[in-house]
Amino acid sequence: MEGKTASWDPIYTEVKASGFHYDGVYHKVPEMIPDIILKPYVSYKTADIYQTEFTPENLFESVYKNKIVRDFKNNKLDDQGNPLEPNEMEKLTPEEAWIIARKSGSDIFSERTPKFWNAWTKV
Repeated sequence: MEGKTASWDPIYTEVKASGFHYDGVYHKVPEMIPDIILKPYVSYKTADIYQTEFTPENLFESVYKNKIVRDFKNNKLDDQGNPLEPNEMEKLTPEEAWIIARKSGSDIFSERTPKFWNAWTKV
């Protein structure tokens, strides 16, 4: 259809009005405002889940404990307890770890962090 245009634009979608115009004044009608009805994504038949608080000890055990115990059993620790074969995270300098901790996705930017706390100031 060279030289002709379509009578409708397939990308454009009409937004439904939430009111009407009368005598040059727009009247909003609450009943015309669409409601977003959210349905539960988990069935109410699901059993309740009870979980204890996730403590710093739990964090240590889930992240660090296995490697430390494995290195200890295999005699891969030096006299000061440092690993003889450190992984990539253990090779980081304090400055590099500080930078990684402030990257996007870090929990220091969550709502739990006090608003007056400056993420870019070293302690």
